[in-house]
Amino acid sequence: MAATIREIAQKLNISHTTVSRVLSNKKDTFIAEETRQRVLAAAKEIGYRPNLAARSLRDARTNMVGVFGSPRIRLDTGLIPEIIQGIRSVLSVRHFDLFFAFSPEGDQINSALPAWRFDGAIVLQAPMPATIRHLIEFGQPFVCINEKIEEAPCILRDEESATRQSLEYLRSLGHRRIAYANASSWHFDHYSVQERHDIYLAWMQGQGEIPVSGHADRTQGMDRTEFIRQAVIEQKATAVLAYDHVVAVDIVSAAQRLGLTIPRDFSLLNFNNEFPVEHLAPPLTVTAPESYEMGRLGAELLLRRMAAPEEPVPAVTRVPAKLILRASTAAVR
Repeated sequence: MAATIREIAQKLNISHTTVSRVLSNKKDTFIAEETRQRVLAAAKEIGYRPNLAARSLRDARTNMVGVFGSPRIRLDTGLIPEIIQGIRSVLSVRHFDLFFAFSPEGDQINSALPAWRFDGAIVLQAPMPATIRHLIEFGQPFVCINEKIEEAPCILRDEESATRQSLEYLRSLGHRRIAYANASSWHFDHYSVQERHDIYLAWMQGQGEIPVSGHADRTQGMDRTEFIRQAVIEQKATAVLAYDHVVAVDIVSAAQRLGLTIPRDFSLLNFNNEFPVEHLAPPLTVTAPESYEMGRLGAELLLRRMAAPEEPVPAVTRVPAKLILRASTAAVR
């Protein structure tokens, strides 16, 4: 297998962008001569040969930005529409066009990147590993939005403040026995799954409360009947915090099957203000991410990286969420 820019960067413990610019003979950057010589020596030692297609991709300006993500992402649901609007609000006024490349399932090397050229990339949830490898190998500037990847700056939701805000609101209503309905097994392996669960545990323990059992369960199906039976009926939970809107809808159905009424028998609050939570009976109280702002910040950060690849940028930027009060939460009876 041919040696790569990433291998040289790891060998020297420097950024792959620095290695890329040295090997492409960029004269307009301020790279120390000592660093330049170390890169050239390491490249010779491991037998690096330049990828001409990648070099062509780097050097050509197209005013195109690629948006990459999981093949399971839909552009018309979830956080994606508002994130895209935020991205477009920044890039359109700079005369950049967007294209979307959500590849087929599986780590298919040949389809990791499109054949045409583009100037930068935005990565959404659960991209193919091959996509990330190719973006790094080609020295392509990219940022992540609502996804956590070590090799790129990330715009993420502030899960700490969002989870605590939700729990503190329920506590202000008198709730002490608060259950947590975790993500399902089919959810993405997303940073929010671990963070929300860990923050729930830490908050409950900080309040001197015992977490309601079942909080770690990631059920296979969509039936939350047994979870609600154990949490609300047996363990006397008076409120449930749900991982997202999908889990919350399942909980509403489970409550109906058990003859329970929200919020008379228990209050329900969930993350994400997505369809159909506002149209249920009762409409659900939610903690909603500022998706538009996440897209806007991600696009601004990408432009900075494209203009000055060596300029340091924050590794992680957290965007706060807002609490939207509706009829699914009430004071403890």
